Amino acid sequence: MKLEDKILEHRRLHEMQPILEGVTSFFESLSKDYGFEERLGQKLLSFDITKAIITNKCLIGEAGVGIGKSFAYIVPLLFYNQQTEKPVVIATSTIALQEQVVSDIKTISDMIDYHPEIVNTKGQNHFICRKRAEQYFGKSEKPSNILLAIRDGADERKDFTMRIDNRTWNNINVNGYNSESCYFCKYASECEYRRIRVRMEYTNGIIVCNQDLLLANQEKLSDMRRGLINSDVDVIVIDEAHNLEGKVRNLLTKTISKSSILALLKKVILLSDLLNIREGQLADILNEEHEAVAESADLLFSEFENQIQLQIYSNTLVSEDSDRFAIQVNSNTEGAVAQLRSSIIDFQNRIEQLMSHYRVRQNKSLNFAFGELRLLVGYLWDVVEYNKEADYLLWLEKHNNQISVSKCPKEIDFEANEMLFDNYTPTILVSATLANTTEGSLNEQYGYLIRNVGFPKDKYGMLSKPKPSPFPYNQNAMIYYASDLPHPTRFRDEFVKQATQRWIELLKMSNGKALVLFTAKSDLSYVYSELKKNDLLFEILSQSEKGSQKEIIRKFKNDEDSVLLATGSFWEGISIEGKPLSHLIIFRLPFPVPDPIIDYKCSIAENPLMDVQVPEMVIKLKQGVGRLIRKETDKGIVSILDPRLGNSFKNQYKDLIWDALPMKNKTDSLTEIKEFYTTVVSDQDDN
Repeated sequence: MKLEDKILEHRRLHEMQPILEGVTSFFESLSKDYGFEERLGQKLLSFDITKAIITNKCLIGEAGVGIGKSFAYIVPLLFYNQQTEKPVVIATSTIALQEQVVSDIKTISDMIDYHPEIVNTKGQNHFICRKRAEQYFGKSEKPSNILLAIRDGADERKDFTMRIDNRTWNNINVNGYNSESCYFCKYASECEYRRIRVRMEYTNGIIVCNQDLLLANQEKLSDMRRGLINSDVDVIVIDEAHNLEGKVRNLLTKTISKSSILALLKKVILLSDLLNIREGQLADILNEEHEAVAESADLLFSEFENQIQLQIYSNTLVSEDSDRFAIQVNSNTEGAVAQLRSSIIDFQNRIEQLMSHYRVRQNKSLNFAFGELRLLVGYLWDVVEYNKEADYLLWLEKHNNQISVSKCPKEIDFEANEMLFDNYTPTILVSATLANTTEGSLNEQYGYLIRNVGFPKDKYGMLSKPKPSPFPYNQNAMIYYASDLPHPTRFRDEFVKQATQRWIELLKMSNGKALVLFTAKSDLSYVYSELKKNDLLFEILSQSEKGSQKEIIRKFKNDEDSVLLATGSFWEGISIEGKPLSHLIIFRLPFPVPDPIIDYKCSIAENPLMDVQVPEMVIKLKQGVGRLIRKETDKGIVSILDPRLGNSFKNQYKDLIWDALPMKNKTDSLTEIKEFYTTVVSDQDDN
């Protein structure tokens, strides 16, 4: 290290000393004075985070359930903010976690008698746009209850006592916020979202946001553009960082669909001002141009639909549960793409000709829209040119019967590194599930995350030893694994049938009180129908039923004996304490569903199973198992019906899985698990 660098480092350490003293005092004495019990893992993690901040380094730290990781990072952040008066950011993955973080900040602020500004920001779609609401409801003579509530001060969807359907909400919420144009809106002074955006840009306090907003801000900064939040931000904490790779990929993924193409055309037509000429005499011409593109888009996306169906029916590894499908570039695809590109170019040329003829001036917004059309044409060219040697991935997606084409870089580690770790800002990654193994060095334990998000391995990166959960798992919990069932993929149909029957036996043992996690919607649907045929004494709830996740969880909590079948987002982020969740059932090990991203990772891995598929599965399994024990007094059992954990199966990953799970108390005996449930679990107190 150069002498100049040593001097600067020494100076920073001296300036940051009060932060370390504050953190030490908090955990050694102050927290105890307020009645908080000492959690060694929490204290050690907080000291690691403090060290990273003081030495200007990035850090990865895993904190098991019950550690209290939010306190571990909030305490040093508050002391840092107090010492430097520089804003800091906490980025989470859910609104519920944001609210919890804000609550924890307020609690700690009261304890240390320091109260910085807290800016809790959410996506624009959560907020009311008064201008759009007045326009939407203004047609009726009698104001609706929704409009009256807005005029009475309702700002967010959660402020309304009445139910608002999604269609109505999407017509009255903030959509396409623009700081310049929205500044001149007559409702600007009343717009809560605008107020939050302004506060976010100028605050010197604590900004709490989601990971998507943080990444959007960091992308703008890396492109030398004006960011969304205060450019003086000096420390970033990313909670639930196991989602970070997916969030970065989502940001870098460009997607087009038939509806997005046609929406862009309508936008161009409206911005051109041609509809206003001579009382709309050009409307028919413009509609014809629009229809020509629509017909070409129909041809292309029908070809994509055929490709998806062919993959579903011809490939046993691909099912209707899949979200992503491979794209085939053949003569049909090339012809359809060429026609669509040609019709889009013709559309733009026709618009420009008409504008020139009628002497309509182009504006800034229209120029931008024309730029989007040119990008679209280039995007379609990438579809035709796609091959294995390309530096990007291309795939088809199908959601709610709408097909789209998505494109993202093969490797995202460089972009992630540039956005988060290459600007000398301490960036802290925390979660309960970041390590993909318990074996080897810290570099090996966090290896999968390090590779995928470009975390610095040099002097600017720190790794915190994983902090295990303080909960008494082995006293309060046991794992049952069904070692005698058929292989879940080689004999899928037979496995599903036998596993369902085993389920029913297990559910009768616990009298419901179970959350059942699936990896496939088709499995969930089959099991749900089979359970409904049985005369069970408890209600069967399903994620597939109408209602939001919040509503389904509320029903599950209120009916203590009910059973909830779920997949997707239910594997993480939900917290149900006490008796209602005494039994967690995992239908099969959550290996990743084959898709172009996973396939690419496997194609470049030395050992695809152990380097890609198992790390992905272990992290998700840890998240799922983490739903069972949410507080120290919780008791319960985990039933894993996948026989690949049993003694009769030989594989490379079995021991690794058992080592990764927090509870070591396990059995494949139904008699033993029933005895444990009766003697240990069933007598736990109600919440």
